[in-house]
Amino acid sequence: MKHNHNPFTKEYAEGYKRSHLKEVDFDYKKDYVEYLIIDSMYQDYDMLDVGCGTGGYWRLLKNSKSIHGIDYSPAMIEAGNELKNLYDFKNTSFSCEDFEKYIPDKKFDVIKMLNWGGYRPYSLEIIKKTYEALKEGGMAVFPIRMPDNFRDKIRMFLGKEKIKLSEKQFKKYLSNFKNFDVLFSMKIQRHGSTAIFFVKKTDTK
Repeated sequence: MKHNHNPFTKEYAEGYKRSHLKEVDFDYKKDYVEYLIIDSMYQDYDMLDVGCGTGGYWRLLKNSKSIHGIDYSPAMIEAGNELKNLYDFKNTSFSCEDFEKYIPDKKFDVIKMLNWGGYRPYSLEIIKKTYEALKEGGMAVFPIRMPDNFRDKIRMFLGKEKIKLSEKQFKKYLSNFKNFDVLFSMKIQRHGSTAIFFVKKTDTK
């Protein structure tokens, strides 16, 4: 049986929604570990969740003040609003758009970027937009697809890799911004080798 992997279809979005109807057990928490870390580090925080899908994992967050999720799939947003009503999420909202075109109406304490490497690597422009949308003292969380093997590294060296990004290149991008530093990172297996970077915009005062 073939599975539909197109996030614009209702079938795909319904599958994501069902995954958030199951019990919150260890495996579920492990899949969203970065959100648990965010929630342990901040209190009463405003979060922008980029590439939020259905946002069903927001039920793990106990300390947030507000969450705004953006996703470019209307089907995901529709399914997300159904989960929002089911779980009675407070102070949460969705908008259907691409991050490149998104114009924030405020700054955020936390910006959780999507697993961008599953689609395309982070660019300097994307990191700049994230930096500008953060409050001072705020934190951005960047999951990055890393090279899995020597072949990936060769493709990256030749400039042929269109999805994955090296840690060195990512940190080079960060160096363009004042007081935007990696607090820590962790490596996990999620759609291949993934590194999650927790990057803080420190106070410039």
